[in-house]
Amino acid sequence: MSENVKENSQQWYLKHNGIVLLTLVLGVSFAVLTIYPSGSLVTTQISNSNDDDFLKIPLQGSEDNTIYLGDYKGKIIVLEFMATWCLTCAQQEPILQELYTKYQDENLVVLAVTIDPTYDTPDVLSNFIEKNDIPWQITRDTSLMMTRYFQVSEISTTIIISPEGEVENEFTGITDLDKLSRAVDVFL
Repeated sequence: MSENVKENSQQWYLKHNGIVLLTLVLGVSFAVLTIYPSGSLVTTQISNSNDDDFLKIPLQGSEDNTIYLGDYKGKIIVLEFMATWCLTCAQQEPILQELYTKYQDENLVVLAVTIDPTYDTPDVLSNFIEKNDIPWQITRDTSLMMTRYFQVSEISTTIIISPEGEVENEFTGITDLDKLSRAVDVFL
């Protein structure tokens, strides 16, 4: 009889561990699909770089206003794709802070775009901006159109756009101040 109880216990254990494992796999899959829907974040290559359609893509500003990159035509745009929960982005922020301070009197605008508008709600962004004393605008790509346009798959990704509205450079991961400064200095 004890052999029968032992066998039933093993079957119960295997069955329930399988359910726990399946639940975990489904949960992780759901989370990934929620953050990166439809496989939209596949590569980091810039698509349509000769086309200025990205200048017309709407982004949601921190004050629930609509922002277009085209509004900044005539300025050097430093565009960072980020998320508030991203550790690499947290390491990139002080570098962008230095860049912003270095060029604050120049014809330059720093603009961040969160790729996770579901998590990075306006309240989350407001707290993040205040906590980190960020002087530039952080926008939400609520449609993920901008993220898809640039085919961003790694954050932090920083893109330099010329005053003429042309994509000039793309940097992924932590990018030092010297490299960003060289990319900006070309336009000054």
